[in-house]
Amino acid sequence: MKLFIVHPGIQHSPRLANGALRSGLFEKVTLMTSILFKPKQKVLGLLKKRIKPIDENVKVINHYLYTFLYTLTSRFYNFAFRNPNDQSHNNPIYFWQQVFGWMSLPVLWLNRKNCMVIVFETAGCPVAKYCKQWNIPVVMDFASISHEKAKELGINETKYGIALKEKERQFIDYAIYCSEFCKESFKGKTSSKKDMVLYLGAEENESTNHMGLELLSTEKIRHLNAPIKISFIANLEYRKGLDFLLDALLIGFLGFKVEVHLIGRLSKDWVSNYLNGRELPDGVSIVYKSAMPQQALFTYLRSQQFDLNIQPSRFDSFAMVVPETMMLGIPNILSPCVGAGEMLDHLKNGYRMKELSAEAIVMAINLYASIDSVQQIKLRENVLLKSKEMSWDNYYHETSKVFSQLLFSKKQIKIAFIVEFPTQFEVPFYQFIAHHLHALKGETISWYFDVIFTNVNEDYADRELKQKINWGFDLFENYSFFNAKKGESLESIKQILVENSYDFAIINGYKNSYEGLPKLCKSLGIPIALRIDSVKYNLSPIKKALKFIYMPFAYRHFNHFFAVGSETKLFLNWLGISNPKINYFSYATHDTWFKEKANDKENIEKLRNTLGLSQEQVILSVAKFIERESPWDVMHAFIQLNDTNIVLILVGDGRESFALEALAKKHAHLKIVFTGYVPYLNLPLYYGLADIFVHSAKNEPWGVSVQEAIASGCTVITSDKVGSSTDLVKEGLNGFVYPYQDINKLSNLMKQSFKLDANKKEAINQEVLKNWGYEFMWNEIKVGALICAKKDFY
Repeated sequence: MKLFIVHPGIQHSPRLANGALRSGLFEKVTLMTSILFKPKQKVLGLLKKRIKPIDENVKVINHYLYTFLYTLTSRFYNFAFRNPNDQSHNNPIYFWQQVFGWMSLPVLWLNRKNCMVIVFETAGCPVAKYCKQWNIPVVMDFASISHEKAKELGINETKYGIALKEKERQFIDYAIYCSEFCKESFKGKTSSKKDMVLYLGAEENESTNHMGLELLSTEKIRHLNAPIKISFIANLEYRKGLDFLLDALLIGFLGFKVEVHLIGRLSKDWVSNYLNGRELPDGVSIVYKSAMPQQALFTYLRSQQFDLNIQPSRFDSFAMVVPETMMLGIPNILSPCVGAGEMLDHLKNGYRMKELSAEAIVMAINLYASIDSVQQIKLRENVLLKSKEMSWDNYYHETSKVFSQLLFSKKQIKIAFIVEFPTQFEVPFYQFIAHHLHALKGETISWYFDVIFTNVNEDYADRELKQKINWGFDLFENYSFFNAKKGESLESIKQILVENSYDFAIINGYKNSYEGLPKLCKSLGIPIALRIDSVKYNLSPIKKALKFIYMPFAYRHFNHFFAVGSETKLFLNWLGISNPKINYFSYATHDTWFKEKANDKENIEKLRNTLGLSQEQVILSVAKFIERESPWDVMHAFIQLNDTNIVLILVGDGRESFALEALAKKHAHLKIVFTGYVPYLNLPLYYGLADIFVHSAKNEPWGVSVQEAIASGCTVITSDKVGSSTDLVKEGLNGFVYPYQDINKLSNLMKQSFKLDANKKEAINQEVLKNWGYEFMWNEIKVGALICAKKDFY
């Protein structure tokens, strides 16, 4: 199915196009707009303002003539007739949006078969009307509340605007709203058969992350005698509730100073007229700051170290300023008429007024002023964590869910994951999926996930260590699985696949025990995906050349691919596989279990005593003592560090253990502890004991132990040969990456690691774990399944 998004303005239409494309549910996504350019396009001068984050695979149709005519006439109209009180300045916008609709119709008519169209309110006519006649499903994205609700809140619309909105609503099949507040305002007013809420997001980048984390430092928290600094960011006085804020300032506060910065196109005369000679109480002041570009705004907010941002709007269907300020660690005080507030938890990561009034504003500011510095830090931490759910990346993820529910009636998808044997890493994930499926029976699609083991051996022997492993818990419990019969694996798997009528199969490799499976699945008409952990950086020039020639031939059988991480995704891109055919399926770990066990202070103290430690700082390595993953770098760096106040603990076993122990004996003044093999169930205690975890592998396509250590609260250092470092380690925030075998660099990074800010590290660790946790992985698997099985659902 093809998707056309028709909107002449910018708004969030490019983001919607990106989300639709990434969902994998559409074979082609086209954005029909005025003039917008993709980031890599070369443009000059004023046109650079029209560069938006549009995915390179989204087709953009620009209407240059429309833009020229609209700009010319609207500027004249607004100069001559602008009257913001009744929104008559919107009339030329509405008129030209209809012209744009007429200009878009020929393309839609030519593509009317097997397509869907998304329009936006006030830009839906005549597109929605004609699409209805051509049997094209129409989705309307409502970016603002209904004019009926707006009128109740004191904002009037023109007769022209009202007629237009009431007409276009009657030709839509589905509706998307940016908040429940927005959705409720349209109840019973449209022809939509299904209404969905899709919260918007904000641009999360390294700059905002750094700014937000800086504000967590204790020395940055407000001093007792300093004023509480509040930002009010808006370009409209009345609609944004500036009068409520001014009334609150006139009431005054409980023995502390307040400094409010009015940022944007806000009139001093408007404020002066509203105050009408009334003077602000002592200790209350107003600072005016004109409108500025987004990055300059972020810099200003950081430099001023605001305590709060306030949004007392009469209505804001969403309010982008909320997540933008939250990404800087600034808590918000929000009107009940602000859609973004629906995502907040009152008192935990912000303040939501029960009613829009000056008294409610005063109460919220007093609540903030009553908490101590420790509580302020905790509040900011919670604000930063919540802001991760309000990013555009999260919006893209939620877009996939929304389109799934719009496109599919109640259906089922059955997934088979074909893998050799169960491991301690993977089984908790299978159990999570099984629990998740049981808990969410009401989803639009019923999901089924079975694991098929090709080579189960109860006495599993690690191939690299060449010894039997006891994982310490039942690997065949609380999830759905099948064991292929020994000696007749392929025939047995065929029987399992046929009897259970799978819609989609994921194969955990293409060699050894997986040979023949792609051909088998194809013969049964089952779409298949390859889960892969290959990376490019560990290949010699000869291997690169051979793989570049051979791998496309080997991969031709697969409909889709699951990469364990970003490095594997780059490997697939290198072989010519495009991003729409790739999702993630990493070796995710049971983060909550590791965190809980690593905080078991009583048992950690017992372990400390068992190992003969006092209160030394601890560097930990968990690795196989073999060439591929042996901890030689960490040994040499620790010896170079030469600090008797630090202990190195080496957990693991392998053929190089004797050589490692011999090296340690040569430096007997340093404390180096060899534990041998540690059962998996006891590993979290070692992570909990450690301050720093080092994974100095020579060749590690992913590296499960990195995520285990992060979940346990360790600072992490890895070599640049560890694939997961790209996704899990944020340089200088929760750890470091060093060039493999650069002992000097590793030794210096060990010193730096002890100095990392604990609050910043915790915030980043939580973000990393969320982005690479079980829920994310399961959603990635579902998206891949939908992409491959979608033809059966339209």
